[in-house]
Amino acid sequence: MKRQNQKEGDVFQIDLDTGRHAFGIVAAGREHAFFDVLAEVVPRLEEIAAARIAFRVWGPADAIRSGRWRVIGNVPLAGKLAEPAAYRNQPVGSNQLYLYRAGILTRATLDEVKGLELAAWWDADSIEQRLKDHFAGRANVTAEYFKRIKKYDPHTGQEIK
Repeated sequence: MKRQNQKEGDVFQIDLDTGRHAFGIVAAGREHAFFDVLAEVVPRLEEIAAARIAFRVWGPADAIRSGRWRVIGNVPLAGKLAEPAAYRNQPVGSNQLYLYRAGILTRATLDEVKGLELAAWWDADSIEQRLKDHFAGRANVTAEYFKRIKKYDPHTGQEIK
């Protein structure tokens, strides 16, 4: 496989073991956004780039560098893709919530972070499984786990279930 560097705006193809392809883009901050597009034949770049985003996370640049995810073109970033996304952060053992965006961590309320992706690094295998689950219409175990905002006992730091 040909080695390739990633640049913001690169649209890449992910071959799923279903015989179909999913697609993503390197968004602002070198985050990875994944389109709600599943195809046997690669659509035109403009069609892919205009599609709805299924999810956006921090992902493995090595999947692109190694050629596992093939860059199929580059488009100018627009809208939310041109801005760093906001993520939720919660230190283990703490009930304090934070909003993380572009390297800045600020205290946040539950309402401010509800529905945000957890500030977590996803590996290529986990992203590919999440895409398969998304297109099959089923919940992804890891994404569901990450959605949970935990409550901790303030004295022991142990999670309250």
